[in-house]
Amino acid sequence: MKVGAAEVIRWLLVPVLLGIAIVWHQRNPVAARRFSPSVVAGLGITWLVLASSTIPGVMVHRWAGHSFLILGWLGVPIVCGVAIAESLLARRWTPVFHAIVFVVAIGLSFLTAFTGYIERVTSGGALRFLVIHVLAGPTLVLSGLGLSWWASRRYEKSRITTGCS
Repeated sequence: MKVGAAEVIRWLLVPVLLGIAIVWHQRNPVAARRFSPSVVAGLGITWLVLASSTIPGVMVHRWAGHSFLILGWLGVPIVCGVAIAESLLARRWTPVFHAIVFVVAIGLSFLTAFTGYIERVTSGGALRFLVIHVLAGPTLVLSGLGLSWWASRRYEKSRITTGCS
């Protein structure tokens, strides 16, 4: 099996971004911490566009889905790198939990995107599409992103009250 350069770059992008985020957190922790909520907000906004753009024949849903996956593929490693650097610095595991929940939510979004290609010709295929792509997938992704946002806010409040930098 021959692997192209694009595949190699795509798979190396995640560890490279993770490393960049850890170094970024060491050099400018305040800016690095502020990046995570903006990624979650961006994913939330594109998710809302996805949920509201179900009009047949309109390509907004498709392009919003692509935007969601690209933002997730590029933003999640940076958020996880910041969370790992934060946990190493503070010797706390809450940021690692935040990173794990975030990765699971993005993984579920990839699975939900793939279900958009389920054949809908038969009644069973149409039902599978509705249950997986329209109901279960988006609900799980939104729950994961919400839990991630809640965990980051809770961690930020505890960090401020305990005086950790």
